Amino acid sequence: MANSNTLSAQYNLQLGNVTTASAFPAQRYLGGSTTGYPSSTVRALVAAPVSPAASADLFDGRPLRIRYTMLVTAGASLNFTASLYWNYGDQTNLTTFTNDTQLYSSGTLATGGAKSGVVSASHLLFWDSTTATMNGYIEGAYHGILAEGSLAIVSPTVWGTSSKKTSGVSTEALALGNGFYVTALFGTSNASNAVVLKEMTLEQV
Repeated sequence: MANSNTLSAQYNLQLGNVTTASAFPAQRYLGGSTTGYPSSTVRALVAAPVSPAASADLFDGRPLRIRYTMLVTAGASLNFTASLYWNYGDQTNLTTFTNDTQLYSSGTLATGGAKSGVVSASHLLFWDSTTATMNGYIEGAYHGILAEGSLAIVSPTVWGTSSKKTSGVSTEALALGNGFYVTALFGTSNASNAVVLKEMTLEQV
């Protein structure tokens, strides 16, 4: 849940039987209602509150944590993949990721049957204004949707390529203000497939 260090958060966003990698839709709420309406075609982001007019990078070199937890329901024995993206491609829809940067992928998770489980990950991010790169590593991940006997826990490790740079990113406002999002993908269509993004948060550590 959100705490005093939380910069941005999203909760309880839903996708159904998605067989194309899809970001979670942002929802609009009425007052304290938990029912979003209407379903949005705009992706849900978590982003740091930075200003394009800022003269100093307030988060430069400081650790930020992004974490997310999904409740995945697979309708049959199939594969599921979750990914984390840095949002910089000037896209807002759910399925176009051109020029965005993938920071992490769970890889293909084979369910081994019709089942539900939690898929969760936590990452530390570091924005370096000198090199204009996003650096980071996986603090840990849990793949609870996997078939019985498979390794569910991912130990801390540096990203496959620890520095991520996208052409044109030169300021903190672009690097962090454009935000981050996660995607979900089922490898095989099934009417019972569903995934709920229970929580996605960006925090200052």
